[in-house]
Amino acid sequence: MIDSLLFSAITSITLGNFNTDAALTWLLTAVIFLANLAGGIVVGVATIRGLFLYVTSLIRDRGGDIPKESIRLSIGRSLTLALEFQVGADILSTAREPTQRDIIVLGAIVILRTALNFFLQRELREAQKQSAVSPPMSDSPDGHTSRPAPSTTNGPHFSPGRSPNRASG
Repeated sequence: MIDSLLFSAITSITLGNFNTDAALTWLLTAVIFLANLAGGIVVGVATIRGLFLYVTSLIRDRGGDIPKESIRLSIGRSLTLALEFQVGADILSTAREPTQRDIIVLGAIVILRTALNFFLQRELREAQKQSAVSPPMSDSPDGHTSRPAPSTTNGPHFSPGRSPNRASG
């Protein structure tokens, strides 16, 4: 389809009767294709990267704590970005020659993708807050994953070089 639009645009230009509609249609089609391609690449790269990180984590941790929250967050961020590309492509494709049916379908698609994006973003924020609150996991020498022991300091006024039992001003 892009080839035929490109051919018609080039033919119009070379014959001296530049057709603005054909050129804009070709440009719009190319941008829609690129937006869809970008969304697909983002999902593909995120999937391959997530699988690679998951498998290397399984091997390194000998089947320990699964699933890894950092992998989920990374894939979630990528899916959010891909959804933005897809919504943009849908909006542009409807802008070409919209019919009432196209506008209704676009509205439904945008609502579904926006809702999915909203809930995905909310889950990502909650997971990031939870990972910031809980202490990071540490690997012990025997190969098991464990949480670090709670701190015995007297609160936020402790600084390196001072005794934790001495009050600071």
